[in-house]
Formats: sequence, C-alpha cells, structure tokens
Amino acid sequence: MTLSAYVLGVGVWTPEAPNLPALLGTVAEPAALRPAAQLLPARMRGRASLLTAMFAEVVEQAARAASVDPGRLPSVLGSAYGEMGTTLGLLAQLAAAGEQLSPSKFQASVHNTAAGQLSIALRN
Repeated sequence: MTLSAYVLGVGVWTPEAPNLPALLGTVAEPAALRPAAQLLPARMRGRASLLTAMFAEVVEQAARAASVDPGRLPSVLGSAYGEMGTTLGLLAQLAAAGEQLSPSKFQASVHNTAAGQLSIALRN
C-alpha cells in the first residue's frame, strides 16, 4: 500500500516575517508582535497565547494558499515544548506568595491547547 501526501499551501509567521513572501524577501512587511489569527473568534483570539495565535495564523495562511476551507482540513499541529510561556507564567504565580492560579490560564497551558482551540473555532 502506497500513500501519497501533497503540500498545497504553506503558512509562516515570525515577528520579522509574518508570511511566506516576507520570509522570502519578495514583499516588505512591517514587524508584528502578534499574529492576526483571524481564524479564531475575537473573544478566543483575545485570550489565546502567542503560540495558539501563531498556529491559527499559519493554518489560515496555508488553507488560503491551497484554496481549502480550514474547517474541513485535517490538521496535525506540532510543537517541541507546547505552551511553555503560559506554563512559566503559572509557575511564577505559584512561586509568588499569596498568588492564586488562574483556571483559564491553567486550561491553556496544556500541550494540545492550540489544536483544541482551532478545532473549536473551526467546528472541526
């Protein structure tokens, strides 16, 4: 049995290059501190970690480049360390005397936060 996979679209986001043309130097784009992440509803986008917003942005870019509805697109997301920024913030709160941990921050600290948030936003 032979399976084939094809790359139909690519998404890229870094603060210095918020899309593939900017990364390749074919288009000048201003630096961005945070991705637009328009796939996420406004309320979810406002609470999303940087990592989750980055995943939303690159999924949107890749789907647009491939002319595919991102809600119908099977996705595999990968991250070596997951939501370490959120986890480190929670550990700092825990270390501070008298600080209470945020339940919403805790639920967003798991390794599969981005995949879960995108699945909810896209109703996939």
